[in-house]
Amino acid sequence: MAALWARTLGLLGLGMLVWACVSTALLQGRGDAFLNLRPLQDRTLGVGLVLAALWLGPLWRRPDAAEPRIWRPRALAALGVAMIGDIALIVLLHLPTHSPGLIAIAGAIACMGALAAICMVTLALETPRSQWLLPAQCALALLAGAVLFFAFMAWLWPGQMAAGGVPSLVLLGAIAAALLLATWLGEGRDALLPLPARWPRWMLLLALLAIPLLLVGVLAIKPGLQKPVWGLAVLAMAAVIGLDARQRIIAPGLGRNGA
Repeated sequence: MAALWARTLGLLGLGMLVWACVSTALLQGRGDAFLNLRPLQDRTLGVGLVLAALWLGPLWRRPDAAEPRIWRPRALAALGVAMIGDIALIVLLHLPTHSPGLIAIAGAIACMGALAAICMVTLALETPRSQWLLPAQCALALLAGAVLFFAFMAWLWPGQMAAGGVPSLVLLGAIAAALLLATWLGEGRDALLPLPARWPRWMLLLALLAIPLLLVGVLAIKPGLQKPVWGLAVLAMAAVIGLDARQRIIAPGLGRNGA
């Protein structure tokens, strides 16, 4: 169970780190508007760092005898790059002298490290049976990370957050669902059938498509409910990631790390 929690929260944290680093690097130089974003940047970068660090537990576990060890040091290295870049970005944001170039470099390093860590950690903890597993995990992390980032934005943004950018989550959800389906099809013909045995996969696909659509609809009708709505969306995405990880852990011959 501890490994399952680490996978779920770690993937959520790495996904948010990507968006937090990209937004911080792109929005600098906006004067007072950039300074007003400091609470949002501090919390997203800090929480992303803490959640990403949860991957250290499964990665430091003593590997099994039959487990290929080449990916474990690479995963730790990628995770270290992401965390060091994130810490450097936080420090640079609080220096008395603003350094746009260094902030952009630190943000790019942390972002690339986070994306690499998603792939390397996946390879370190399980044996892929489909070439689509890594793209699917990246899409899932980016979708969940975007939802968590928007949730922080809803709580900390100075003023009412518009729902104009939320429809982009619909596209991310569709991409994640398509890549998950491709992953399952690559693992065998019984990707979605028989229905009684594969209902968790149907629930995953439905959730990935429905959560962004529900967000768009509810926020368009009741924008004042953005705080509780985004909170529920984060919990729903965490459940999706956890269910996906659990399905691969308990499937025969797939998971190596157990939970």
